[in-house]
Amino acid sequence: MRHISHRVSAEVLLVALLSLGSAAAGAAEFKSIATASSQTAARSAEQIGEWKTGGSSIWSAADAVLLDQSSSLVQNAEARSSATATFGHLTFVSRTATTQTSVSGVQPGTRAESMASAEGADSFVITCLTCVDGTRGVMNFRVVLEGDVGMSHSSTNSTTGQPIPGPDREMSYFWSANLTMRASGVAAEFPGPGWVSQYGYDYLAMVNDRVVAGGSREGTGIYNLQLEFEFGRPIEMLWQGTAMSSSFLHDSADTVIGALTAQSYAAFTNSFYWDGISSVTDADGNAISGFTALNGAGVSYAQSFADVVVAVPEPGMGALTLGGLALLAMLARRRRG
Repeated sequence: MRHISHRVSAEVLLVALLSLGSAAAGAAEFKSIATASSQTAARSAEQIGEWKTGGSSIWSAADAVLLDQSSSLVQNAEARSSATATFGHLTFVSRTATTQTSVSGVQPGTRAESMASAEGADSFVITCLTCVDGTRGVMNFRVVLEGDVGMSHSSTNSTTGQPIPGPDREMSYFWSANLTMRASGVAAEFPGPGWVSQYGYDYLAMVNDRVVAGGSREGTGIYNLQLEFEFGRPIEMLWQGTAMSSSFLHDSADTVIGALTAQSYAAFTNSFYWDGISSVTDADGNAISGFTALNGAGVSYAQSFADVVVAVPEPGMGALTLGGLALLAMLARRRRG
């Protein structure tokens, strides 16, 4: 088995915030979508999601799982995805896996693809007892991006357990994460004071052990950021996160007796969240204590949202794949008998 595991990286991309309030924090809105599709030689399955929208939290999940078997061929294709969005926290997970064993040598190919995307728009206002609305301040805050991506593939003779020449195994993953913030009364044009844009992405596509496409910039981890704002005026936020993966076993005109596998994932289970405001100062650099950072629903952005997430299970990938491989082994034993 060959295994490739790649930690993520990213690139700056401007995402404009739409109409911004000027007096108070507006209503939050969250969206999520998940889709999955699988295809074997005999049939196909898919769940095509629609954007769900909510005012406090939202989640979506999709599964497309197939297991086809006959006296000469077993195929398994799985595509699973999930996405959540709530105050200061997004998750987005995409997983795919394909397995195929042929005793007769016919390798017809199989495919799995999935996508998950989450989005949140919110705003909050920083105030304090001694602060004058409309005067400038600076806040220091943290954002955390956590996730893993990876892929693996194999081509194995069912009798000897040795690698065999076989059809191509093709895998890919993609993720992107973006937070754009604008402070009302400060920001006019981007780039400039009163704006923060933190964007990352990573993409990799491989055929067997050969990289055929890819690119990345930035990465996962903790980001310590700073924003100039005005006390008493909204700070607008737009959060976006997307994960996609695919696994594809190509068909073959040659007779290939053996087992093929391909898997790929982009899993941001506890992924993109606001980790609190560490400090606030006035325009002269004096520390402000006792400040509040509340949205229109009274949710405090002074705190960390690391543990605030919609309770939806991460898409699993192991049980059916392992079951399919067990069936493949049984099929091979019967053929030899």
